[in-house]
Amino acid sequence: MLSLLCTLALLQTPQWQTWAQPITTASAAMRAKIPVVDQVVVVPDMPTMLDELGKWSPAGHWPILIEGDPRNVQFIRRFAPARVLRRDRHVAAADAAAVESAVAAAWDVPVGHVPEAAAEVLGVPVPGIVLADPGNSARGGAAMLAAGRGQHLGWVAGDFGRSGGRLTPAQGRALCDAVEAACEATGASWNGLGDAIDTVTLCRDLAARVEGGERSNSDNLSNPPALAVTDVVGRHADGRRWAWTGWIFGDAKSSVWQANCSLFLPRTRVWLGDSYPAQPPWTTWKLAAAADVFTAEGYTVQITDPLTPDALTRAATDGLDADLVMMASKGNADFFRLAGDIDVDASQVPVCRTPAAVYMLHSWSLRAPYDVRTVGGRWLGNGAYADVGSSQEPMLQAFVPPELIAKRVSKGIPWLIASRYWPGTSGAASNPWRINTIGDPLMLAPAPGTSNRRKIQPEGEPGAQYTSMLQIAQDALKQAAVAASDDVFAEGIHAAVMANRQTLAMQIYSVAQGHAAAGPKSAAAVLATAAFNGKINMVLHAATTIGTLSRGQADLVWAVGAPKLADGTADATLIHVLRSCIDATQSAGRVRLLAQAMRSTQGALAASKMIEHFLAQAKSARQKKELQKILSGV
Repeated sequence: MLSLLCTLALLQTPQWQTWAQPITTASAAMRAKIPVVDQVVVVPDMPTMLDELGKWSPAGHWPILIEGDPRNVQFIRRFAPARVLRRDRHVAAADAAAVESAVAAAWDVPVGHVPEAAAEVLGVPVPGIVLADPGNSARGGAAMLAAGRGQHLGWVAGDFGRSGGRLTPAQGRALCDAVEAACEATGASWNGLGDAIDTVTLCRDLAARVEGGERSNSDNLSNPPALAVTDVVGRHADGRRWAWTGWIFGDAKSSVWQANCSLFLPRTRVWLGDSYPAQPPWTTWKLAAAADVFTAEGYTVQITDPLTPDALTRAATDGLDADLVMMASKGNADFFRLAGDIDVDASQVPVCRTPAAVYMLHSWSLRAPYDVRTVGGRWLGNGAYADVGSSQEPMLQAFVPPELIAKRVSKGIPWLIASRYWPGTSGAASNPWRINTIGDPLMLAPAPGTSNRRKIQPEGEPGAQYTSMLQIAQDALKQAAVAASDDVFAEGIHAAVMANRQTLAMQIYSVAQGHAAAGPKSAAAVLATAAFNGKINMVLHAATTIGTLSRGQADLVWAVGAPKLADGTADATLIHVLRSCIDATQSAGRVRLLAQAMRSTQGALAASKMIEHFLAQAKSARQKKELQKILSGV
């Protein structure tokens, strides 16, 4: 696994071995030498998470999720633990000192000595540092990644913007100076690739772009040149790279979820969606060659080519079931153009049935990664924990060809690093440019069977502060037999879902229906599980019971129902519910599918009135144009 193919060397400079091998070796050693206890502990808050983290040791790590992130369900489905425990609240601090103490406790060493302890256990040093803002909740994810990989931990405070904004060149330089000062404070070498620190994970709010860089033909007064923040951090002022940078943001629940996905989930199933034409210049970035590489290396591979709107809808039926995703499309931040030159909105980004790492060949997808109305933001909201994409128009040549990424990844190069051009490459992309890398830069996805994390069974019974989620579900069911209520059933369903007892969760909902006690709370608790299992009648009942759906709930309902629109089997009830899943600000893609079904079942007049309703609410010129096209075709 650690012997990289000579074909990699042919495509990069000879010096790649001096830095790539240590990164790959350290990440693989962690997978090989620190087993995973086959359990998940669910905690109420960050202080409890830090206390639980301190119970890790080189003899075993296990996932720790903070209650409340809807994507926890996706993690549980993929990890499939032997047991899931809910832990009682631990009242304590969760400040920077508490984070440092928890990371040190996980290695049973004093604060500041984790990298040395990890190197002794793993047999190799870990060339990474995790940097967080002491006032930002993403320090929860920083704690887990620093402990989980035995990395340096440091702090970068200050206001460096948020998501869709841009840093000035001076602010960008100040951020780089702060990162470099934190590296210098460790006493480890960091100045160039091959030193003791070669990866940086930023866990905090940031603007996605830094003003400046070379000008491209697409730049204008509205969008002046700007660089991806993760391609600025980790480089010297002259552009020389000294580290590979990843970025994790969000609240404690979200950042901890991302860290858990990176540390504990398998990555053996690949989906590739390709809308590029089979002609120059697009041929180099077509996905078939990557599919061939992944298949030869033993991954389970599905490719959808040509990727039309209907094909995307069918591929995402009941949620997209893949660990690694590559998607090639044209478009902008808020829409993508699929085969047939049909534009669909960010709302058409698939819901992930299980968490995924994404490589998106698309312009502007990560312009505002916090915003679910953008393509990249929707992927992250729908279950992506790593995402490579552009934050400014990059030009096609800025993307690493997917075939090369597949070769690198399968041989042990981390996902984010595999997705970048390496030093020595000619052209703008070898200098700071416009591709952002969100996630853990040490996260591997090697060929199946070459570097698996070993699971071990939990030892003994958990302590008094832990309760089995399965037991909570069973107790709630017993209580409901005596005093049925929406609250009791919701508690039982949620516990069953978190215990990965999906059938039990749906059975409890059916019992609640029988007692006329399936209210909005029970419906919300069962919706994702019913959707991911394709139980459309239960999904429709739950959606109707909830009433006004959240964005995430609407996406789940759409994932189950939209394929029936595409294949012409939707009935009036389904059409009515799916209409409530359309966001008036991003309506064209979903309206197109709904109009086809309405015309078949209710006639052209009903379809036209529905389109006119959303046309009247459309804000952007592009939305209005797309809706007019749909209307003219009814």
